[in-house]
Amino acid sequence: MKQFLKATCLLALVSGMAQIYLPWWIVIVSALIVSFIFTLAPAQAFFSGFTAIFVLWLTIALFRDFNNAHILSSRMAQLFHLPHYSLYLIVSAMAGGLMAACTALSMCLIKRIFYNN
Repeated sequence: MKQFLKATCLLALVSGMAQIYLPWWIVIVSALIVSFIFTLAPAQAFFSGFTAIFVLWLTIALFRDFNNAHILSSRMAQLFHLPHYSLYLIVSAMAGGLMAACTALSMCLIKRIFYNN
């Protein structure tokens, strides 16, 4: 459990700092690096990647959304036929979380193949 929390916090920190200057897909590279550093079970790796990026992207989206009075998220929710703008924020955070989760799981399984003790 301690490794899970360390991996989750490090992934959120590294991805958050990297996304200031780099594009959104740097999350994949960050998840690869963090899941290579920490030895987690496949389920822990998946949920670590998902939790870190879901919380990070939801937090960033909420801060940016409050600053512009929900204009962009409301329009995007209308575009995707969602009933409320908050659903758009959750869906976009889930997309990022799933992307990082699959990446972390993939690296965990690749590590398991090559470094099987």
